[in-house]
Amino acid sequence: MTIQQREASLRAAEDNLDTTSIVSPADGTVISRNVTIGQMVAPSTEAPPLFRIAGDLDRLKIDADVDQSEIGEIKLGDKATFSVDALPDRSFEAVVSQPPLAPRMIRDVSTYKVILAFDNSKLLLKPGMTVTARIVTAKRSDVLRIPDQALQFSPSGVATAPGLPVGQGRVWVLRDGKPRAIPLKLGLDDHHFSEVIEGDLKAGDSVIVGEGKSRSIMKGLEQQL
Repeated sequence: MTIQQREASLRAAEDNLDTTSIVSPADGTVISRNVTIGQMVAPSTEAPPLFRIAGDLDRLKIDADVDQSEIGEIKLGDKATFSVDALPDRSFEAVVSQPPLAPRMIRDVSTYKVILAFDNSKLLLKPGMTVTARIVTAKRSDVLRIPDQALQFSPSGVATAPGLPVGQGRVWVLRDGKPRAIPLKLGLDDHHFSEVIEGDLKAGDSVIVGEGKSRSIMKGLEQQL
């Protein structure tokens, strides 16, 4: 190859380089790179992503998977709290920025993706972290609550009652040394405690949660849910 040919080839390569650009579809921070310097890349449906880019690290989002049985209560603007394994002693606040839309299957169970937004201006959290989130769909103050364990108890030798309508339950208490069933009207339930709306109970009453050689008593019903 003559010098003139080499110069022409160089100019052609420089022209191709000047007219070739790879532009990110969004502004952000590169958090991983899948190519090396000098590697040839070409547009293709099978080509791997060149970079992973995180957007504004001050405002991150959480993809929360919510079971279909609880999805009906979640709405835009609901507040949430979450924690991460990296900071087990810290709790963070978030808000529902996108309510659930289409379902997706996870281990043959239909779940919905809920987007939670939160302020990460202190840059304590990183993209890709696994979180445990709790979405607050309703809140009550100064109410009587009862352990769900007590609602599931029935004394031995007593026929199990048929399924109660939604919003109703019963607990067993010791009255005059004998277990007595107390019917209740229930409100909010966080899977640990249920709100008592109506029933012959008051704060400080003892309810039965199990029995063995001696009955187990849960004391001190609480006044806040």
